[in-house]
Amino acid sequence: WILNNDTVIDKESLSKSINAAMNDKFDRLIGSYVWEYYEPGKLQLYGGLRLCKYFILRPFFAKENDDIDCISGVSLFLSRKNINKFGLLEEKYFLNSEDLEYSYFYSKAFRKLHNDITPFLVAGKLWHKHSASQNKNVVLHTYYLTRNTLYFSLEISKINFCLTFLLAILRGICYFLICKRDTAKGIFLGIKDFANKKTGKWSQHSTVNGLNKLTLNAC
Repeated sequence: WILNNDTVIDKESLSKSINAAMNDKFDRLIGSYVWEYYEPGKLQLYGGLRLCKYFILRPFFAKENDDIDCISGVSLFLSRKNINKFGLLEEKYFLNSEDLEYSYFYSKAFRKLHNDITPFLVAGKLWHKHSASQNKNVVLHTYYLTRNTLYFSLEISKINFCLTFLLAILRGICYFLICKRDTAKGIFLGIKDFANKKTGKWSQHSTVNGLNKLTLNAC
């Protein structure tokens, strides 16, 4: 059970996930009903995410019974058999998107064999504080989100990558113009390190030095 540390778990979540797995002849990946911790009436994730068709844009809140493309690593339950079959999460991401890539290509493979059956199950519930650890550092959060989304989109298709890359640039410019400089800075740092093929943990010193010529402090 891959589980975020900024979650509060319903007492029956684990047993429901185990029962769902034991009764599933297709051995599918299992997500959870993930509710917003600070707004308990809002469903943050119905197991995972439904991605836009031509570019990667993540919705803030989900719809119940939505046809999802990926299971979120906030809560991802899977069998040892699937781990042996598909391997472990890709470490180049370090943080963000590794769960999406892992379950996205699993779902593509599953749909080729069973096009009339959903590749995922959803069982149990929890409450998530929505990137509580990352939101303390806006630059860090937007850096990983931008860089790793670009890596993920490149794995999907060239069209998806080009549109996702364009969207990242437009978002960076928009945040810069409205003087949200930390968000803009994280986006441009993510784009720069993606272009330089940097992976893993962010090396803040080397990356920021490479952007000294940008006037991100103009605001």
